[in-house]
Order: sequence, then C-alpha cells, then structure tokens
Amino acid sequence: YYIWVELYLKEGSFWLNVTQLSFPLSHMVTTWYVPTMLVFYLLFPAIYKLQNTKKIKNHTAWAIMLSLFYALFLLVFKNLFPTLYENTEIALVRFIIFFVGCYFGHAVYEKKTFSTATVAAAATYIVMFSLLRETSALSNFWIRLGYGPLAISLCVLAVFVLGWFKESNILLSVLRFFGNRSLEIYLLHVLFNNIWENIVGARHFDKWGAIDYLIIVAVSIIVSTLAHIIIGWLSSLILRRRRGV
Repeated sequence: YYIWVELYLKEGSFWLNVTQLSFPLSHMVTTWYVPTMLVFYLLFPAIYKLQNTKKIKNHTAWAIMLSLFYALFLLVFKNLFPTLYENTEIALVRFIIFFVGCYFGHAVYEKKTFSTATVAAAATYIVMFSLLRETSALSNFWIRLGYGPLAISLCVLAVFVLGWFKESNILLSVLRFFGNRSLEIYLLHVLFNNIWENIVGARHFDKWGAIDYLIIVAVSIIVSTLAHIIIGWLSSLILRRRRGV
C-alpha cells in the first residue's frame, strides 16, 4: 500500500509512512489505526493489572473515572497544542473507547453477563446522546468523545439481542467466521477503499456508491480469508519446526 502511495499519489515519504511517523507529523490519517493499536497494546498490560488489583472494588466506577480524567486531559492538550491535537485527534478520541472496552473485555473474559441495568444504561445513553447531538447542545469536541461510549453502547445492545439467538448454530458459525477475521477485514477494506477513491473519485451516497462499497468489502473478506489461511499455515509450520516435528 505504501509503495502504491509513493508511486501513484507521490504523497509524503515512504519511510515516514512505513514507520507511521507521517501520522503525527504530516497528518497521514489513512492508516492512523496502526500506530494507535500499537500504543493500545503497550498500555494494555498496565490497564489489565489495574483491573485485577484488589484495591479497586468498583470496576464500573473505575472505568468511568478514568474516561472522565482522560477527557479533561484531552481538553487541556487541545488548548495547549492545537496543531498536534488536530493532526492526531482521530486517534486521541479513541482512547476512551479503549478504556471502556478493557472494562467490558475483562467482564467477558470472566464470563459475566450484562445486567438489566447495564443494557438499560446503554439504551439510555444512545437516546440521550442522539438527542443532544441533533439539538446541537454539544460542541464538536464532546461529540467526538461521545462516539466512543456510543459504539460501546451499541455493542452492548447487539450482544443483548444476539443472546436471543444463541441456540442458532448457523448464526454462531457466521459470527465466528467474521470474528476470526474482523481485524483483517477492517484493515484491508480501509486500504482498498482508499485506493479505489483515489483512482475512481469520491463515492456518492447513492445506489452505485453502495454497490461499489459492497464490492470492496467482499474483496476484503476474500483476501483476509486467504491471508488468514496462509498466516495460520505459516504459524503452524514454524511451531512444528520449533518443536522438532
């Protein structure tokens, strides 16, 4: 992809793009999620350790307080370093969803189910945030931050609804298939979509725009499945060689 950017678009530096330094330095946002995920992976052990400490009694309150603290930090950061904030805002606002996601991930790992209160809170947040957004009661800064909890709330409702179909083997097979490849599908469809729009032009929100987007998603699923198979084969081959099999 970066070779294509260098040869076709002639934008930025190849090495800056490969090392991901072009994201904070020159606002190369197409692959912003790559350095962001690397930071998340580095932070996760500390977050996980905090979650498992016996000193924290209420993990829900911990997740909320951590998110509020980070929101205040971002507000200060935005005013002190406006240019750097604008260059990296697309990633910075995702940290709240990371904090909340760690909380829910920990609960899922312990095989806990969502309480009625959690589902009700998620539904209430979706309604309240949507109303506040439509009435322009929130500034763009708080709207951007609010999308994180909105995504988590939608996931909570999705899990709640899918719980009604947990006996469906067909649905579970489909969900398992996409769950095993969700990251690869996301990564690939962003890159394919970027290449498509730079060659063909910006997509219109009409029937043909929807069709070509579905084609991009379908190609991403096919390529990610092939990549999943190849990577799995290579991983098992390396593991067998290490074991001397």
